[in-house]
Amino acid sequence: MDSEDCKPVEVLVFDQDCSTELKSEPKDTTNEDYREIAISELDYSKSGKRWVIKALVVNKSSIRTYFSNYRAGKFFTLELCDESSSIRVVCFNEACDKFFRDIEANKMYYFAHCKIKYSDRRYNALPHEFELVLETYGFVTPCNSHEKIIELPPMKLWKLSEVVQDVKNDCTLEMLAIGEKQQKMFKVQALVFDIDEDNFEYEACPSTYCNKKVDRRITDVGELYYCMKCKKDYPTFEYKYMLKVTITDSSDKCLRMTMFDEAERFLNINVDQLVKMREINYEEFTSYFSRRLGEIHTFTIQAGMILYDVTNEIYVNAICDSFSLVDSKGSTLLSPLGLFMDEDLLDETSLNSE
Repeated sequence: MDSEDCKPVEVLVFDQDCSTELKSEPKDTTNEDYREIAISELDYSKSGKRWVIKALVVNKSSIRTYFSNYRAGKFFTLELCDESSSIRVVCFNEACDKFFRDIEANKMYYFAHCKIKYSDRRYNALPHEFELVLETYGFVTPCNSHEKIIELPPMKLWKLSEVVQDVKNDCTLEMLAIGEKQQKMFKVQALVFDIDEDNFEYEACPSTYCNKKVDRRITDVGELYYCMKCKKDYPTFEYKYMLKVTITDSSDKCLRMTMFDEAERFLNINVDQLVKMREINYEEFTSYFSRRLGEIHTFTIQAGMILYDVTNEIYVNAICDSFSLVDSKGSTLLSPLGLFMDEDLLDETSLNSE
């Protein structure tokens, strides 16, 4: 880690098990200046106080984009855990650039100088009442200490029928403006029932962190690709994943979710390689999808309602944040009553969110 990039506002002095010690000008600072606390102790009373937590990074997201008040931005999230609890951390824009490469999953770190805010339940399914925002002035440094094995706090596994009912209960037609999505985080264990191999990719803006779908235009200088978000023509585009995966469980409900960044790890192949394979060897191409059918995974999803102006209908919209394989043969998960497809549960995810 580059010490210049992570120079703290104040001097932090830790025990010798910390592998990196970051200092500014010499000051009379002792270990009592910063009190190490448990994640469960974090609340608004700690705002502005000299606290530090030692935690394991159990999950790190990819960099994602958002568009708010006509301005684009980027962020990534972390899930931190110690013996007491777990908490979500969010890094935006400049802080995203500063910390993304230096923080790795499954490693221990000290965290300090983070903003404490109430947890946003639309995006955060962790049990902690608060979450942290890591700003550019924040402090992160790795720690080699693993004196005790940290056990993750249990997180509720939802049935798909419960997910659908929950998002429907929390949303009314009056709450939904056209195209607006109100989403919550859920953890489900489900079987991969179907994968749409005909529409797994889209032509995206080549600008860094944009990801908006581009429109082909024929001009006097040839074919160009226009991004409405950037309001700019580009000579080329980038393929991006937008994989539609239908999952089911013992509650006899099917839910179609969308995979973006996670699709590459799910299929174990880069999107450009898959596009090329479709052109060269279609049989091998289809096998990349069929080999995933029947697998049971634990999925963390964002689910909510969305209203479409074209059909004036409400759909359950689900986006996969992360997943882990449970069983490659999942027939025991299915109910003896069999499967059925509920059209109300199938989403038509809008690229405008990108």
